[in-house]
Amino acid sequence: TGVGKSSLIQEAFGVKGVEISGYGAGQATIEKEFKSNQNGRFVLHDSQGFEPGETKNWETVKTFIQERDKQPELKDKLHAI
Repeated sequence: TGVGKSSLIQEAFGVKGVEISGYGAGQATIEKEFKSNQNGRFVLHDSQGFEPGETKNWETVKTFIQERDKQPELKDKLHAI
């Protein structure tokens, strides 16, 4: 948490609208899609970070991955994590 994942997404992939917190952990909703301005087929999902002993964010990400795996269309599945 708070190590710059959202900043990396914004800068490296040209994705606009990613919420960046200057101090500490920011807020992210994994269901929200961000499309790269450099390549519209490149879609990212930003998640909350993980803290030692905290399980809620892990369960959210795990459920998201499992649900995407069940999608019938290849375009709706996850291609990298």
